[in-house]
Amino acid sequence: MIFLKHWQLKRLIRKARKEVEKREQGKQGNMQNEINVHLQLAKIYQQLIRKPKYPNAKELMLEYYRHAANLGSIEAQYYFGYHKLELGKFWQAFAQDIYGQPIHQDYAKQHYEEAFQYLNEAKKSGFAKAYRTLGLAYIHGSGVTVQKERGFQLVVESIELDKAWDKAPEIFKKLGLNNPEFFSMMMSLKGTKPPK
Repeated sequence: MIFLKHWQLKRLIRKARKEVEKREQGKQGNMQNEINVHLQLAKIYQQLIRKPKYPNAKELMLEYYRHAANLGSIEAQYYFGYHKLELGKFWQAFAQDIYGQPIHQDYAKQHYEEAFQYLNEAKKSGFAKAYRTLGLAYIHGSGVTVQKERGFQLVVESIELDKAWDKAPEIFKKLGLNNPEFFSMMMSLKGTKPPK
């Protein structure tokens, strides 16, 4: 499998370079092709995280998502923002640990800033997962002051966008919001009363 991934990477990297060169030289290129190639590269590197032969897979995944996001890919904006949010949470927790230093809080802040920038871009485009992820960040105070009502509202809006109220209990459970307080708040925001 690794050999196949290595071959795919080489082929896609060549293709990505050609697309970037075309755009930089002002030649007529296909922006969607460039986005798709970078998304494919990001997803392959994501599969190669923790593989000894690819020690920088996570960093490369992030950079390919960033490139596609900067070209306007809503999917890439979401995934880049999501991964940056996770890095922010890691550094925030590390900063609060016994070994934490002020620099670690700076790392968290930098990752959170990028996360919110890209997640908000995806949200503006109506990407439901971006609403959910931002909602959870507000509910749990990841990179922001805890604002449960705002977070709940974003989660409700994501469910509305997906037209998934029939799956709401499943979604709440998956998000770790499967308790009476959260369910009651969600239902009140939706404008209905929770079942008794």
